[in-house]
Order: sequence, then C-alpha cells, then structure tokens
Amino acid sequence: MKHIVTMGGGTGQPAVLAGLKNLRAKRRDLSLTAVVTSADSGGSSEKLRCERRVLPPGDMIRCLLALGNADADVMGLVEHRPLGEGIMGGHRIGNILLTGSMERHPHDVARAIRTVGKITRSKGTVLPITDELVDLWARFENGVEVCGEDVIDKGTHAGTGRITAMWLKRRTENERNHDPTPESIPIPASSRALRAIGVADLIIAGPGDLYTSVIPTVLFAEMQKALRDRRGTLVLVTNIMSKRAETFGFGATDFVAEFEKYAGCEVDVVVCTNESPEAAVLERYSREGAQFVELPAVGRLGRRRVIAMPLIAPLAHIDDVVRHDSARLAEVIATLL
Repeated sequence: MKHIVTMGGGTGQPAVLAGLKNLRAKRRDLSLTAVVTSADSGGSSEKLRCERRVLPPGDMIRCLLALGNADADVMGLVEHRPLGEGIMGGHRIGNILLTGSMERHPHDVARAIRTVGKITRSKGTVLPITDELVDLWARFENGVEVCGEDVIDKGTHAGTGRITAMWLKRRTENERNHDPTPESIPIPASSRALRAIGVADLIIAGPGDLYTSVIPTVLFAEMQKALRDRRGTLVLVTNIMSKRAETFGFGATDFVAEFEKYAGCEVDVVVCTNESPEAAVLERYSREGAQFVELPAVGRLGRRRVIAMPLIAPLAHIDDVVRHDSARLAEVIATLL
C-alpha cells in the first residue's frame, strides 16, 4: 500500500485530491489522506465557527467532495448553497452537515468527518491540522500585524510589502483574539495528522494560497519535526499565478523558500508550470495585481528535483480562474510513486 498525504486548503487541495481519486480507481494500492488548515475565517465557515464553536467546515467539505463517489444527486445536494438571508442562507449544505456532525461528536472530530464522508462515499481520509479553534496572524514589512485568514487573503488591511512572519493563536471566545502576542503554550497538531505524515510515501503541499492555505498546516513544532523525520518524499506544487495580497512578484523559488522557512525543512521535489497562460489571461490577472509564477533559474534550487509541467489546452478555467489540471497533476504524482 502506498500512502499519499496532501496538505493545504482552499480550492488547490481538492484539485489534487480529485485527480488522485481517479488514480486510485485505476490502482487499488493507494491510501489518500488530506490534512486541512483549521484557520479558515471567511464566509460560511466563519459564521458557523462563531455561532456553533466548531472547526471551520468549508475546506474539509471541499476535500470530502473531491474524494466523493456518491451519485450526482447526493453530491449536488451536499454542494448546494441556499440563497437568501435566512438561517441557511449562504451556507453550503455540506457545511451544515459537518457542523451538525461535529456537534454530535465534539471530542472526536475525525469521527464527525468520517460520518459525513459516508454520505459522499469519500475514498480517503480528511483530517484538520489541529482540533483547536485558531486564528492566523501575519506581520508585513511595514510592521503591521494582521489577524484573520480572510483579512490576509483579501488584502483588506494596512500591511504593505511582503509577509515577514506567520503564526497561529487560539480563540478563547467566539470572537477573534486581537492580541498578537504569541502564546507561551504551543498549539498542538492533530496526532492523527502527525501519524499520517509518519507513514506517508508522498507528502504533497499545495497548490493553493501560500500564506493562507498551505503554510498554516506547518505552523506547528510537532509537524515541523514530523516533516524533518519523514520517510517519504516531500513535494511542493507551486501556483500558476501569484496573488496581489500575498505573493505578488513571487517566482517558484520564492514559493519554495517561504514554504521551507515555515516547514523547517527542505522539500525534495518542486512541481512548477513552465507554460505561461495566453496574453488575454495575463492581462486580466495583471489588473488584479497578479502575474505568472516564473520557473526558477537553472541551479537555483540546489538538490531539489524540479518537474516542469506544461499547461493543458484548453486551460482549466473555472469561474475565469486558471487552475492546475487535476488529471495532469495526478500523472506527475504517479511518476513519483
């Protein structure tokens, strides 16, 4: 049996999982585990987290759906987001299901997730990186410290320049703790997530927002040690495009350097895109303060193996966003096995 662990959140991690699920259907010797950030603080996840005192469900549901094999009606229902301003307005049905399951099993989040996974018939395991309620913090080059994954992600703050430090803080009440002082008691990583890393043959970090989806999964001393002691191969998949609020001006080398800074270890393999999107796509992204993530110069990544992956034609445009092709990513990952 080959064990693959993905790390991250947002929309990037489900793209990897969807491809791996199809790969698993062809070769039955694959075990899939998704280790998901617990710091999501936007939209439906934040509302449910504040109201019900549960972990943010959105990223975990996306992973369960990506791994799901239920029929189209069931999957469509779990994905459905009722409109309006009522009690359920804006909440994906899956978020409500997982919230209810976590309330039923308040001391066993893994069981709560497995219960919803039975509905989606998910072929894999989904785990939060920590069972604690946490908020993400970032310090920018101008010294401004910003609280909240959603605030960092949208750039709705006074921080300017690059991000120079990242850390997590517990929520002591339903509201965010706006004191940036680091806590003296470390936040524990999930023991299940650490065990998954320990037995993994491949660990796939990214793609996804570097600072708000990928790095929050490695901001734990125990996880950093687990990655240093790993027996498997650590792979970083860089994004195709940078992001104004987080990674403007980043090339693949910057993605690697920042990930390794917080992970506390070197990656073994870097998967990059070596084919820029068409000019019209680049122009649209440039208006949003984003640009193509350039490959590293020859020799810049030392001992790390670099896999340059061409874009698939036609591009995977979802809601006018350029994304990695799930099937192509799975093919690359299969070669690493």
